[in-house]
This record gives sequence, structure tokens and C-alpha cells, in this order.
Amino acid sequence: MKLLAVRHAVAEEREAFAATGKEDAERPLTTVGRKQMKRVAKGLAREVPKLDVLATSELARALQTAWILA
Repeated sequence: MKLLAVRHAVAEEREAFAATGKEDAERPLTTVGRKQMKRVAKGLAREVPKLDVLATSELARALQTAWILA
């Protein structure tokens, strides 16, 4: 079995997002983070063409990253 661990893409700044009053778990990816992860996902797809399992935490930024990778 091969395991590939990927950290979430660049998310909104913690302190700035905290000012919104929302929970940190809701902190999303930035537009730049999404674009960067799309490029990373294309490169990973050449190395790992098929995923058997994709696991993520419930944090918004992790879920958003997983959707891009999927």
C-alpha cells in the first residue's frame, strides 16, 4: 500500500478570518490557494493516476482541498 499525505492549500489568514466571528473550522482556501492546488493536483495525477481512498478532516479548507484533488 502507498500512502500520500497532502496538507491543505493556502487558507485565509487566521487572524483576519477570526474577525468575521466564524469558527476557524469554516476558514476557506484563498483564491490563490485554490489555483495553486489545481496545479499541484495535475502534477500529482501524473504520479498517482488513481486514488483508492481519499480521507480528509471536516475543516472547510481540508474539504475544499480534497475536492480539488479528487
